[in-house]
Amino acid sequence: MSKRLNDKVALITGAASGQGAAEPALFVKEGAKVIATDINAKLLNKHVDTLKEQYGDAILPLKLDVTKEDEWIDAVAQGINKFKKIDILVNNAGIGITDKTSGLTDSTVDDWHLFMDTNAMSHFLGMKYVVPEMKKIGGGSIIHIPSLASVQGTAGAPPCTASKGASRAFTKGAARDLGKLSTPSCPAGSLPR
Repeated sequence: MSKRLNDKVALITGAASGQGAAEPALFVKEGAKVIATDINAKLLNKHVDTLKEQYGDAILPLKLDVTKEDEWIDAVAQGINKFKKIDILVNNAGIGITDKTSGLTDSTVDDWHLFMDTNAMSHFLGMKYVVPEMKKIGGGSIIHIPSLASVQGTAGAPPCTASKGASRAFTKGAARDLGKLSTPSCPAGSLPR
């Protein structure tokens, strides 16, 4: 590995699965310290325990329900307390279409709120509390992972598709607000360094 992330600190949501861009080991192998978060603390700790054997104290596992503002405040504070800064935010946590997902006329208002809170509002909350920390160190990188449903409709789950699209639109607007336009095919925003 090239250690491209030496001396960086990443806060990753949805890190318990150990898959894809939210895999804490990928960041640690590149030299980063990781605040690995997930709503499923048991699964997160199981995953992180195996990584700690290999990477030691470079990973801080924290339970985080991304829909809860107070939990965001606490996670950011704990991460800053441990690693002194946050350079990277990976908003990966989300929910997708499941066998319990309802179509348009069967979806409830609660379904709508669950998808919007988990897949869109959580990105707002993450940025609300991480961006001020990034500004203190002169910048950082923000990666939102809303899924392909953010650019194409998915039959059978309009609330899910809407929430993914909201994440994509929010990311583009926030990136402009922060000074860098995101690319529509891979929603992301960065604070200039």
